[in-house]
Amino acid sequence: MNNKFLIFLHYSFVTIAIIFLIIGKEYTDVAMNFGISLVFDPFNQQQKLQDRPKWQIVYLISLVIASFTFLILGIWFPR
Repeated sequence: MNNKFLIFLHYSFVTIAIIFLIIGKEYTDVAMNFGISLVFDPFNQQQKLQDRPKWQIVYLISLVIASFTFLILGIWFPR
């Protein structure tokens, strides 16, 4: 797939998740969009995770943590 299209899809899902969080949608919807955004890796997919710059690893791991956090919040505290 075209890398620019993957970048567009990734940041679209991140933006949708942030908008859902701001307007007060279910936390599970926020977690779902953060999780789906990880499918569209905006960085070089040919590069191994260990070879990537640290900021890319931190960014991707923070999305995983945010996704699980909002999933747990959505299960325990539904809106």
